[in-house]
Amino acid sequence: MSGATILATPAFADSLSTPSKPKTVVDLLHNIKLAIKSGALLKREFYDDANLLQYFGGVNVQLSTHSLNVIGGSVLGFDEIVAPTPFHGSFLPGMTLQFSWSRRDGTSVESELILRFGRSTKVGFDDVVEVFSSAWKKAPLELPSAHYTPDPITRPHGNEIIIYEFQTAGVVEEMRVEFKGDGTLYSIYIKGRKEG
Repeated sequence: MSGATILATPAFADSLSTPSKPKTVVDLLHNIKLAIKSGALLKREFYDDANLLQYFGGVNVQLSTHSLNVIGGSVLGFDEIVAPTPFHGSFLPGMTLQFSWSRRDGTSVESELILRFGRSTKVGFDDVVEVFSSAWKKAPLELPSAHYTPDPITRPHGNEIIIYEFQTAGVVEEMRVEFKGDGTLYSIYIKGRKEG
């Protein structure tokens, strides 16, 4: 683990980049990195259906909140990237994505992005570090929940949580990556804030 934890991002870009639509979880990680580094997650126009599907894949976008100052919802249909999991005669999604964007106090903007992986993606710690660098830190220890039993640890970095911080003038973004007991991805949580 590197001692550095803050990665500089370029100045808040005026236009959105257009990446290739992801076909694998590693492609998705590269698109997440592009979205963070370009400041796209903090731009209202990023949350257009076409942009969300281009960056993250999926089949459709379902909005739960949509107004001038607040946008929230989910991207659905990731079966081509992460296969669904059979469960009691039906299927659970292999991956889910929820997002929110809000403008507060006139000019400050906040965003959140949550990805959860329901089954093993075979993408783990080494893949995340290869895409995002070794400039991560361990998340502070949390008290275990009475309703959560962690997976048995079967590989290095199993059940570990790491944090990346990205910062530039007026923009701060933090990415929290959680791994399953076998060291594969369990969730990615990104929170961003832009002042002024």
